[in-house]
Amino acid sequence: MGYLRSILSLVTLCSLDIMVANDLPIKMLGGQESIVIDFKTVNGYIIVPIQINETLEIDCIFDTGAEHSLLFNTIYTDILGLEYSDTIQLYGSDFMRYQEALITRQSWLKVGNGVSIKHDLLITQEAYYNFEELIGYRVEGILGMSYFKNLGIKIDYIKKKLHIFDAKGIDKFAKPDYHKQDMDVVSHKPYIKTSSKGSQVTYLLDSGANLSLLEYIDSTQQIQSKYIEGILGRGLGGEIVGYAGLSKSIPIFDQRFESIVVNYQVKQAMQDSVLGNVGFQRDGLVGNEVLAQFYIILDFLNREIYTKPNRHFSSKAKYNKSGIEVVSFGPNLNQYFIRSVVMTSPAELADIREGDIILSINRIPSSLYNLQAFKSLFSRKKDKKIRLKIRRQGKEIFKEFYLKDYLNDADYK
Repeated sequence: MGYLRSILSLVTLCSLDIMVANDLPIKMLGGQESIVIDFKTVNGYIIVPIQINETLEIDCIFDTGAEHSLLFNTIYTDILGLEYSDTIQLYGSDFMRYQEALITRQSWLKVGNGVSIKHDLLITQEAYYNFEELIGYRVEGILGMSYFKNLGIKIDYIKKKLHIFDAKGIDKFAKPDYHKQDMDVVSHKPYIKTSSKGSQVTYLLDSGANLSLLEYIDSTQQIQSKYIEGILGRGLGGEIVGYAGLSKSIPIFDQRFESIVVNYQVKQAMQDSVLGNVGFQRDGLVGNEVLAQFYIILDFLNREIYTKPNRHFSSKAKYNKSGIEVVSFGPNLNQYFIRSVVMTSPAELADIREGDIILSINRIPSSLYNLQAFKSLFSRKKDKKIRLKIRRQGKEIFKEFYLKDYLNDADYK
Protein backbone atom coordinates (compact mmCIF):
# COMPACT_ATOMS: atom_id res chain seq x y z
CA MET A 1 0.00 0.00 0.00
CA GLY A 2 3.04 2.22 0.38
CA TYR A 3 4.82 4.44 -2.06
CA LEU A 4 6.58 1.61 -3.86
CA ARG A 5 3.65 -0.27 -5.28
CA SER A 6 2.77 -3.94 -5.38
CA ILE A 7 3.03 -5.58 -8.79
CA LEU A 8 1.03 -8.69 -9.52
CA SER A 9 1.37 -9.36 -13.22
CA LEU A 10 4.19 -10.26 -15.57
CA VAL A 11 3.68 -13.96 -14.95
CA THR A 12 5.96 -15.59 -17.50
CA LEU A 13 5.80 -19.17 -18.70
CA CYS A 14 8.89 -21.16 -19.58
CA SER A 15 6.92 -23.32 -22.01
CA LEU A 16 5.31 -22.36 -25.30
CA ASP A 17 1.66 -22.40 -26.39
CA ILE A 18 0.39 -24.43 -23.47
CA MET A 19 -3.26 -23.58 -24.03
CA VAL A 20 -4.58 -25.80 -26.80
CA ALA A 21 -8.16 -26.70 -25.90
CA ASN A 22 -9.88 -23.34 -25.58
CA ASP A 23 -13.06 -22.18 -27.30
CA LEU A 24 -12.91 -19.09 -29.47
CA PRO A 25 -13.44 -16.12 -27.10
CA ILE A 26 -16.14 -14.63 -29.32
CA LYS A 27 -18.38 -17.51 -28.23
CA MET A 28 -18.67 -15.87 -24.79
CA LEU A 29 -20.88 -13.18 -26.39
CA GLY A 30 -23.55 -15.81 -27.08
CA GLY A 31 -24.59 -14.05 -30.28
CA GLN A 32 -24.89 -10.65 -28.57
CA GLU A 33 -23.04 -7.59 -29.82
CA SER A 34 -21.50 -7.09 -26.39
CA ILE A 35 -21.61 -8.23 -22.79
CA VAL A 36 -21.05 -6.24 -19.59
CA ILE A 37 -18.95 -7.18 -16.57
CA ASP A 38 -19.44 -5.16 -13.41
CA PHE A 39 -16.24 -4.78 -11.40
CA LYS A 40 -15.03 -3.21 -8.20
CA THR A 41 -11.74 -1.44 -7.60
CA VAL A 42 -9.85 -2.46 -4.49
CA ASN A 43 -6.65 -0.64 -3.56
CA GLY A 44 -5.81 0.01 -7.20
CA TYR A 45 -6.88 -3.32 -8.71
CA ILE A 46 -9.84 -4.27 -10.93
CA ILE A 47 -11.72 -7.15 -9.30
CA VAL A 48 -14.18 -9.15 -11.42
CA PRO A 49 -16.35 -12.15 -10.50
CA ILE A 50 -15.92 -15.23 -12.67
CA GLN A 51 -17.92 -18.44 -12.67
CA ILE A 52 -16.18 -21.79 -13.11
CA ASN A 53 -18.10 -24.69 -14.65
CA GLU A 54 -21.41 -22.91 -13.90
CA THR A 55 -21.00 -23.85 -10.24
CA LEU A 56 -18.39 -21.84 -8.40
CA GLU A 57 -18.08 -18.03 -8.39
CA ILE A 58 -14.82 -16.42 -7.29
CA ASP A 59 -13.22 -12.97 -7.48
CA CYS A 60 -10.23 -12.50 -9.75
CA ILE A 61 -8.04 -9.62 -10.86
CA PHE A 62 -8.61 -8.39 -14.40
CA ASP A 63 -5.01 -8.21 -15.54
CA THR A 64 -4.06 -6.86 -18.96
CA GLY A 65 -0.43 -7.63 -18.08
CA ALA A 66 -1.02 -11.38 -17.78
CA GLU A 67 -1.45 -13.71 -20.73
CA HIS A 68 -3.10 -16.67 -19.02
CA SER A 69 -5.74 -17.08 -16.35
CA LEU A 70 -4.49 -18.36 -13.02
CA LEU A 71 -5.91 -19.57 -9.71
CA PHE A 72 -3.89 -19.08 -6.56
CA ASN A 73 -4.95 -22.32 -4.89
CA THR A 74 -5.88 -25.87 -5.92
CA ILE A 75 -8.79 -25.99 -3.48
CA TYR A 76 -11.39 -24.82 -6.03
CA THR A 77 -10.36 -27.16 -8.83
CA ASP A 78 -10.21 -29.99 -6.30
CA ILE A 79 -13.76 -29.18 -5.12
CA LEU A 80 -14.96 -29.36 -8.73
CA GLY A 81 -13.05 -32.60 -9.31
CA LEU A 82 -11.03 -31.18 -12.22
CA GLU A 83 -8.04 -33.23 -13.32
CA TYR A 84 -4.63 -31.77 -14.16
CA SER A 85 -2.92 -32.56 -17.44
CA ASP A 86 0.46 -30.84 -17.24
CA THR A 87 2.91 -29.08 -14.92
CA ILE A 88 4.81 -25.95 -15.93
CA GLN A 89 7.04 -23.33 -14.35
CA LEU A 90 5.69 -19.85 -13.66
CA TYR A 91 8.16 -17.00 -13.30
CA GLY A 92 7.22 -14.01 -11.19
CA SER A 93 7.58 -10.27 -11.66
CA ASP A 94 11.34 -10.35 -11.08
CA PHE A 95 11.90 -13.00 -13.81
CA MET A 96 14.17 -14.84 -11.37
CA ARG A 97 12.20 -17.10 -9.06
CA TYR A 98 9.50 -19.51 -10.10
CA GLN A 99 7.03 -22.00 -8.72
CA GLU A 100 5.31 -25.00 -10.19
CA ALA A 101 1.84 -24.65 -11.65
CA LEU A 102 -0.70 -27.20 -12.82
CA ILE A 103 -2.91 -27.00 -15.91
CA THR A 104 -6.52 -28.13 -16.07
CA ARG A 105 -8.22 -28.43 -19.44
CA GLN A 106 -11.63 -29.26 -17.96
CA SER A 107 -12.66 -25.73 -17.02
CA TRP A 108 -15.38 -23.51 -18.46
CA LEU A 109 -15.43 -19.84 -17.48
CA LYS A 110 -18.25 -17.32 -17.54
CA VAL A 111 -18.04 -13.56 -16.98
CA GLY A 112 -20.76 -10.93 -16.80
CA ASN A 113 -23.90 -11.67 -18.79
CA GLY A 114 -22.03 -13.82 -21.28
CA VAL A 115 -22.01 -17.59 -21.71
CA SER A 116 -19.52 -20.18 -20.46
CA ILE A 117 -16.62 -21.04 -22.76
CA LYS A 118 -13.93 -23.68 -22.44
CA HIS A 119 -10.78 -21.99 -21.12
CA ASP A 120 -7.75 -23.72 -19.64
CA LEU A 121 -6.60 -22.63 -16.19
CA LEU A 122 -3.24 -22.54 -14.46
CA ILE A 123 -3.24 -23.33 -10.75
CA THR A 124 -0.34 -22.58 -8.42
CA GLN A 125 0.53 -25.40 -6.04
CA GLU A 126 1.79 -23.04 -3.35
CA ALA A 127 -0.24 -20.25 -1.73
CA TYR A 128 0.24 -16.93 -3.48
CA TYR A 129 2.45 -14.47 -1.60
CA ASN A 130 -0.02 -13.07 0.97
CA PHE A 131 -1.68 -11.11 -1.80
CA GLU A 132 -4.97 -10.64 0.02
CA GLU A 133 -3.08 -8.98 2.89
CA LEU A 134 -1.46 -6.55 0.45
CA ILE A 135 -4.78 -5.31 -0.95
CA GLY A 136 -7.05 -6.02 2.02
CA TYR A 137 -9.46 -8.15 0.02
CA ARG A 138 -9.71 -11.84 -0.81
CA VAL A 139 -9.09 -12.64 -4.44
CA GLU A 140 -8.59 -16.10 -5.84
CA GLY A 141 -6.81 -15.61 -9.14
CA ILE A 142 -6.05 -13.67 -12.31
CA LEU A 143 -8.19 -13.32 -15.41
CA GLY A 144 -5.66 -13.02 -18.25
CA MET A 145 -5.92 -11.64 -21.76
CA SER A 146 -5.90 -14.94 -23.68
CA TYR A 147 -9.52 -15.24 -22.53
CA PHE A 148 -10.40 -12.16 -24.65
CA LYS A 149 -8.34 -12.91 -27.77
CA ASN A 150 -9.32 -10.77 -30.80
CA LEU A 151 -12.22 -9.10 -28.99
CA GLY A 152 -12.70 -5.47 -28.01
CA ILE A 153 -12.66 -4.34 -24.38
CA LYS A 154 -13.84 -1.00 -23.03
CA ILE A 155 -12.68 -0.23 -19.49
CA ASP A 156 -14.88 2.34 -17.77
CA TYR A 157 -13.28 3.17 -14.43
CA ILE A 158 -16.03 5.68 -13.60
CA LYS A 159 -19.03 3.35 -13.90
CA LYS A 160 -16.87 0.33 -13.02
CA LYS A 161 -17.88 -1.69 -16.04
CA LEU A 162 -16.06 -3.75 -18.65
CA HIS A 163 -17.74 -3.92 -22.04
CA ILE A 164 -16.63 -6.95 -24.07
CA PHE A 165 -17.61 -6.79 -27.72
CA ASP A 166 -17.00 -8.06 -31.21
CA ALA A 167 -14.20 -5.81 -32.47
CA LYS A 168 -15.97 -5.48 -35.81
CA GLY A 169 -18.40 -3.19 -34.00
CA ILE A 170 -15.70 -0.85 -32.68
CA ASP A 171 -17.49 2.23 -34.05
CA LYS A 172 -20.29 1.80 -31.50
CA PHE A 173 -17.80 2.28 -28.66
CA ALA A 174 -14.96 4.43 -30.01
CA LYS A 175 -16.56 7.85 -30.49
CA PRO A 176 -14.91 10.70 -32.45
CA ASP A 177 -13.64 12.40 -29.28
CA TYR A 178 -11.44 9.42 -28.42
CA HIS A 179 -7.73 9.50 -29.24
CA LYS A 180 -6.65 6.57 -31.42
CA GLN A 181 -3.16 5.08 -31.69
CA ASP A 182 -1.55 1.85 -32.75
CA MET A 183 -1.21 -0.95 -30.22
CA ASP A 184 1.14 -3.91 -30.36
CA VAL A 185 -0.27 -7.22 -29.15
CA VAL A 186 2.26 -9.80 -28.01
CA SER A 187 1.17 -12.98 -26.25
CA HIS A 188 -2.33 -11.43 -26.10
CA LYS A 189 -1.04 -8.47 -24.05
CA PRO A 190 -1.31 -4.79 -25.13
CA TYR A 191 1.72 -2.52 -25.67
CA ILE A 192 2.06 1.09 -26.76
CA LYS A 193 4.96 3.19 -27.96
CA THR A 194 5.63 6.65 -26.58
CA SER A 195 8.62 8.95 -26.04
CA SER A 196 10.77 9.21 -22.93
CA LYS A 197 13.90 11.35 -22.56
CA GLY A 198 13.96 11.89 -26.33
CA SER A 199 13.72 8.20 -27.27
CA GLN A 200 10.89 5.98 -28.36
CA VAL A 201 9.98 3.41 -25.71
CA THR A 202 7.60 0.46 -25.53
CA TYR A 203 5.35 0.08 -22.48
CA LEU A 204 3.11 -2.79 -21.46
CA LEU A 205 -0.37 -1.61 -20.43
CA ASP A 206 -0.77 -3.43 -17.13
CA SER A 207 -3.99 -3.23 -15.13
CA GLY A 208 -2.46 -5.75 -12.72
CA ALA A 209 0.20 -3.29 -11.56
CA ASN A 210 -0.76 -0.88 -8.79
CA LEU A 211 1.61 1.89 -9.84
CA SER A 212 1.86 4.75 -12.32
CA LEU A 213 4.88 3.89 -14.42
CA LEU A 214 7.76 1.43 -14.30
CA GLU A 215 10.93 1.64 -16.37
CA TYR A 216 13.76 -0.84 -16.78
CA ILE A 217 17.19 0.78 -16.49
CA ASP A 218 20.82 -0.34 -16.80
CA SER A 219 21.96 1.61 -13.72
CA THR A 220 20.79 4.31 -11.34
CA GLN A 221 22.80 6.86 -13.36
CA GLN A 222 19.86 6.90 -15.77
CA ILE A 223 17.53 8.27 -13.09
CA GLN A 224 17.38 12.01 -13.65
CA SER A 225 15.66 12.97 -10.42
CA LYS A 226 15.92 12.42 -6.70
CA TYR A 227 15.14 8.79 -5.98
CA ILE A 228 14.70 6.39 -3.10
CA GLU A 229 15.49 2.71 -2.81
CA GLY A 230 13.13 0.12 -1.42
CA ILE A 231 10.82 -2.77 -2.18
CA LEU A 232 9.48 -2.10 -5.64
CA GLY A 233 6.67 -4.59 -5.27
CA ARG A 234 5.69 -8.12 -4.45
CA GLY A 235 4.75 -10.70 -7.01
CA LEU A 236 4.86 -14.39 -7.74
CA GLY A 237 8.53 -14.63 -6.82
CA GLY A 238 8.36 -12.51 -3.67
CA GLU A 239 9.85 -9.08 -3.01
CA ILE A 240 11.31 -7.03 -5.85
CA VAL A 241 13.88 -4.39 -4.98
CA GLY A 242 14.00 -1.20 -7.02
CA TYR A 243 13.98 2.60 -6.98
CA ALA A 244 11.44 5.38 -7.39
CA GLY A 245 11.53 9.05 -8.26
CA LEU A 246 9.32 11.93 -9.36
CA SER A 247 9.75 12.46 -13.09
CA LYS A 248 8.83 15.51 -15.13
CA SER A 249 6.73 15.79 -18.30
CA ILE A 250 5.97 12.38 -19.76
CA PRO A 251 3.48 11.91 -22.65
CA ILE A 252 1.08 8.96 -22.27
CA PHE A 253 -1.70 8.47 -24.80
CA ASP A 254 -2.60 12.00 -25.94
CA GLN A 255 -1.95 13.65 -22.58
CA ARG A 256 1.20 15.00 -20.97
CA PHE A 257 1.78 14.29 -17.30
CA GLU A 258 3.76 17.19 -15.84
CA SER A 259 4.95 15.10 -12.90
CA ILE A 260 4.57 11.38 -12.39
CA VAL A 261 5.89 8.79 -9.96
CA VAL A 262 8.23 6.45 -11.82
CA ASN A 263 9.43 3.13 -10.44
CA TYR A 264 12.75 1.80 -11.73
CA GLN A 265 14.00 -1.77 -11.94
CA VAL A 266 17.64 -2.43 -12.81
CA LYS A 267 17.92 -4.97 -15.63
CA GLN A 268 20.99 -6.56 -14.11
CA ALA A 269 18.83 -7.66 -11.17
CA MET A 270 16.94 -9.97 -13.52
CA GLN A 271 18.39 -13.09 -15.09
CA ASP A 272 19.24 -12.56 -18.75
CA SER A 273 18.52 -16.18 -19.52
CA VAL A 274 14.93 -15.79 -18.38
CA LEU A 275 14.40 -12.42 -20.06
CA GLY A 276 15.53 -14.04 -23.29
CA ASN A 277 12.56 -16.39 -23.05
CA VAL A 278 10.04 -13.55 -22.84
CA GLY A 279 10.31 -13.09 -26.61
CA PHE A 280 9.57 -9.35 -26.67
CA GLN A 281 11.67 -6.46 -25.46
CA ARG A 282 9.87 -3.77 -23.53
CA ASP A 283 11.12 -0.69 -21.72
CA GLY A 284 8.62 -0.72 -18.87
CA LEU A 285 4.92 -0.64 -18.12
CA VAL A 286 2.03 1.74 -17.51
CA GLY A 287 0.11 0.73 -14.40
CA ASN A 288 -3.39 1.13 -13.10
CA GLU A 289 -2.80 4.50 -11.40
CA VAL A 290 -2.43 6.06 -14.85
CA LEU A 291 -4.86 3.81 -16.71
CA ALA A 292 -7.63 4.62 -14.22
CA GLN A 293 -7.53 8.24 -15.36
CA PHE A 294 -8.85 7.34 -18.83
CA TYR A 295 -11.68 5.67 -20.63
CA ILE A 296 -9.83 2.92 -22.48
CA ILE A 297 -10.86 0.79 -25.45
CA LEU A 298 -8.56 -2.07 -26.47
CA ASP A 299 -9.17 -3.37 -29.99
CA PHE A 300 -7.19 -6.60 -30.03
CA LEU A 301 -8.37 -7.57 -33.52
CA ASN A 302 -7.19 -4.41 -35.31
CA ARG A 303 -4.40 -3.67 -32.81
CA GLU A 304 -5.54 -0.18 -31.91
CA ILE A 305 -6.25 1.59 -28.63
CA TYR A 306 -8.71 4.43 -28.04
CA THR A 307 -8.45 6.67 -24.98
CA LYS A 308 -10.13 9.70 -23.45
CA PRO A 309 -9.37 11.34 -20.09
CA ASN A 310 -12.06 10.83 -17.46
CA ARG A 311 -12.86 13.03 -14.47
CA HIS A 312 -10.04 11.43 -12.45
CA PHE A 313 -7.38 12.78 -14.78
CA SER A 314 -4.66 14.91 -13.20
CA SER A 315 -1.34 15.87 -14.76
CA LYS A 316 0.23 16.12 -11.32
CA ALA A 317 1.45 13.13 -9.37
CA LYS A 318 -0.36 11.94 -6.27
CA TYR A 319 1.55 9.59 -4.03
CA ASN A 320 2.03 8.41 -0.48
CA LYS A 321 3.73 11.27 1.37
CA SER A 322 4.12 9.38 4.64
CA GLY A 323 6.65 6.75 3.63
CA ILE A 324 4.60 4.00 5.28
CA GLU A 325 3.52 0.76 3.65
CA VAL A 326 0.50 -0.66 5.46
CA VAL A 327 -0.56 -4.32 5.22
CA SER A 328 -3.78 -5.87 6.51
CA PHE A 329 -4.11 -9.00 8.62
CA GLY A 330 -6.62 -10.87 10.77
CA PRO A 331 -9.70 -12.97 9.93
CA ASN A 332 -11.56 -9.98 8.45
CA LEU A 333 -8.48 -8.23 7.05
CA ASN A 334 -9.35 -5.14 9.10
CA GLN A 335 -6.26 -5.00 11.28
CA TYR A 336 -3.12 -3.30 10.04
CA PHE A 337 0.61 -3.29 10.60
CA ILE A 338 3.48 -1.40 9.03
CA ARG A 339 5.25 -3.59 6.47
CA SER A 340 8.00 -1.14 5.59
CA VAL A 341 9.11 2.46 6.09
CA VAL A 342 10.95 4.50 3.44
CA MET A 343 14.31 5.88 4.53
CA THR A 344 14.36 9.66 5.22
CA SER A 345 10.57 9.79 4.94
CA PRO A 346 8.40 11.62 7.53
CA ALA A 347 7.44 8.29 9.12
CA GLU A 348 11.04 7.19 9.60
CA LEU A 349 12.01 10.55 11.08
CA ALA A 350 9.11 10.13 13.54
CA ASP A 351 10.56 6.75 14.63
CA ILE A 352 7.78 4.66 13.12
CA ARG A 353 9.10 1.18 12.52
CA GLU A 354 8.45 -1.94 10.50
CA GLY A 355 6.19 -4.26 12.47
CA ASP A 356 4.32 -1.54 14.39
CA ILE A 357 0.62 -2.39 14.64
CA ILE A 358 -1.69 0.56 13.93
CA LEU A 359 -4.44 0.90 16.55
CA SER A 360 -5.85 4.27 15.49
CA ILE A 361 -5.13 7.04 13.07
CA ASN A 362 -6.16 10.62 13.76
CA ARG A 363 -8.05 9.22 16.76
CA ILE A 364 -10.21 6.94 14.58
CA PRO A 365 -9.89 3.17 15.24
CA SER A 366 -7.91 1.52 12.46
CA SER A 367 -10.59 -1.18 12.10
CA LEU A 368 -12.85 1.46 10.50
CA TYR A 369 -10.30 2.00 7.70
CA ASN A 370 -9.42 -0.07 4.67
CA LEU A 371 -6.20 0.04 2.66
CA GLN A 372 -7.74 2.40 0.12
CA ALA A 373 -8.60 4.82 2.93
CA PHE A 374 -5.01 4.73 4.18
CA LYS A 375 -3.81 5.38 0.65
CA SER A 376 -6.12 8.38 0.23
CA LEU A 377 -5.16 9.83 3.60
CA PHE A 378 -1.42 9.51 3.03
CA SER A 379 -1.71 11.02 -0.48
CA ARG A 380 -3.16 14.33 0.68
CA LYS A 381 -1.33 17.63 0.41
CA LYS A 382 1.89 18.11 2.29
CA ASP A 383 1.79 19.39 5.90
CA LYS A 384 -1.29 17.33 6.75
CA LYS A 385 -0.79 16.15 10.35
CA ILE A 386 -1.00 12.41 10.98
CA ARG A 387 -1.45 11.03 14.50
CA LEU A 388 -0.89 7.30 15.03
CA LYS A 389 -1.53 5.11 18.03
CA ILE A 390 0.57 2.00 17.59
CA ARG A 391 1.44 -1.15 19.47
CA ARG A 392 5.12 -2.07 19.59
CA GLN A 393 6.37 -5.07 21.53
CA GLY A 394 3.22 -5.09 23.64
CA LYS A 395 3.29 -1.37 24.48
CA GLU A 396 0.97 1.34 23.17
CA ILE A 397 2.83 4.35 21.74
CA PHE A 398 1.66 7.63 20.19
CA LYS A 399 3.45 9.05 17.16
CA GLU A 400 2.77 12.03 14.92
CA PHE A 401 4.26 13.52 11.78
CA TYR A 402 3.36 15.75 8.84
CA LEU A 403 3.02 14.55 5.26
CA LYS A 404 5.90 15.83 3.15
CA ASP A 405 6.75 15.82 -0.53
CA TYR A 406 9.96 13.92 0.20
CA LEU A 407 10.61 13.06 -3.47
CA ASN A 408 10.90 16.75 -4.32
CA ASP A 409 14.23 18.33 -3.32
CA ALA A 410 12.72 21.80 -3.37
CA ASP A 411 10.10 20.91 -0.76
CA TYR A 412 11.82 18.40 1.49
CA LYS A 413 15.43 17.78 2.44
